[in-house]
Amino acid sequence: AIKLNSMNSSVHIDAVIDPLSPAGQKLSPLLRILSQQIQPSMRIVLNPISSLADLPLKNYYRFVLPSMDDFSSTDFSVHGPKAFFSNMPLSKTLTMNIDVPEPWLVEPVVAIHDLDNILLENLGDVRTLQAVYELEALLLTGHCMEKDREPPRGLQFILGTKQRPHLVDTLVMSNLGYWQMKVSPGVWYLQLAPGRSADLYELPSKLIAIDSLRGKLLHIEVQKKKGKEHEDLLNADDDNHVQEKTDLKDARQGETINIFSVASGHL
Repeated sequence: AIKLNSMNSSVHIDAVIDPLSPAGQKLSPLLRILSQQIQPSMRIVLNPISSLADLPLKNYYRFVLPSMDDFSSTDFSVHGPKAFFSNMPLSKTLTMNIDVPEPWLVEPVVAIHDLDNILLENLGDVRTLQAVYELEALLLTGHCMEKDREPPRGLQFILGTKQRPHLVDTLVMSNLGYWQMKVSPGVWYLQLAPGRSADLYELPSKLIAIDSLRGKLLHIEVQKKKGKEHEDLLNADDDNHVQEKTDLKDARQGETINIFSVASGHL
């Protein structure tokens, strides 16, 4: 066991880690950060699997956490946390991904090279590859049901402010009535979209506060207006129109054209 004793600490941590497991790969740097920040009394026991047919870890992992060092002492700029990888294989094709909480939508904003297909030996004299990621939005997710617990498939929600009520929109899916939207922290109004959704269903405007980076999960119940109980949100005319277009495509004659697409990469 590895023991780190801090006589003045009221926090004690016992950790049993398989160092070659994905969980151990993530837990090790977290314990290191806890040791630096709160200086607990810590005991770490390494418990690897006794026999392995293959190395279970296929990736390189770095854990980063914002700290006071990210803030500039001379101006108001924020540098952000950084992860460094060194001594990487030059001839292997690598992919760079960000392991973030599920409600986060993170995108690269500065990246000269294809981050899905990194081949370091092609960098030439510049042996350093750099990428900057940014949190673009959070996910507002939810489930929508009618009183009979059936999802109103195709129901449209809009989200916005009082001045601009329609900034983003989404549709309710048939699978568990799931829906999602991209949002940013703030106060928003969720309501039914004008048109068939608002004509058939009732839903008071809901005030939603996004006050953390954890996103938000909502459960919404809607009901049909009086006299509209037997009308379908997706009417038969739409289905017939789709069927007519399908029949026209099936009746097309001529040679078959095979279309292939390759996203990118080193094959």
